Amino acid sequence: MDHATNTRNKVTILEFYSNKIAIRRNHFNPLFYGGKLFQQYLVYAYARYEANRMTYIRNNQKTLRVESYKGLLDHFNSIGRDNNARVGNIFILPSTYVGGPRFMSKLYQDNMAMVRKFGRPDLFITFTCNPKWEEIKSELKP
Repeated sequence: MDHATNTRNKVTILEFYSNKIAIRRNHFNPLFYGGKLFQQYLVYAYARYEANRMTYIRNNQKTLRVESYKGLLDHFNSIGRDNNARVGNIFILPSTYVGGPRFMSKLYQDNMAMVRKFGRPDLFITFTCNPKWEEIKSELKP
């Protein structure tokens, strides 16, 4: 980061791939016509993004205040010693990690708080559409 002008001179992996797959008017992007190869590209991009997030979390456990879980780590290590097994590298996912168990638990707790405040839901509404509808087809690429 250039502190004099307060601007970054690097982009994140997420920003890079977001720029690559952005839909722009009057701009041909051959990626969208790649079919299964484009799908593979997206999976690879997501895997790189997730690996980057995991590396950050693993390398910044102290910054993420994981030292408060020291007792949990000691417990895992004692179980490993008792069972004569080697415990690998343990790192704790923060509750902000989307898709992690703590994140899902937090969502569940938030939803149960809404149920306590407003009561049980009365309706479960779904919407089914036909992919051959003209409104749907007009928005899709050929």
